[in-house]
Amino acid sequence: MYKYYTKGNKIILKFKNKVQLINENDLIYIEYINRKIYLTTIDKLIEYIHIPLTRFKTALSSNFIQVHQSFVVNINYIDCIDYETNIIKLNSLNKSIPIGSTFKDLKIFN
Repeated sequence: MYKYYTKGNKIILKFKNKVQLINENDLIYIEYINRKIYLTTIDKLIEYIHIPLTRFKTALSSNFIQVHQSFVVNINYIDCIDYETNIIKLNSLNKSIPIGSTFKDLKIFN
């Protein structure tokens, strides 16, 4: 059985045969692709099961915001938000995250 929850600043992912602990401060962003959640941390990529992204996001702290139907970002890793091109650039990776049309009015740091 798959479960996930948080305890303090740890995200605990339970798989069938293992438990994965992630320090929430190390989690850069979460991406939803092909009915799976991918968690990108500072040192690894973790593939997890099919969970609606909005439901998974509820277990996270307020440092995480949903910016697209497929992306949740840790605001501590945001380097630049370009509202003209609707792109978020992350300072730890050479990665650009799109801002979805539903989230265009989202003012993260205002």
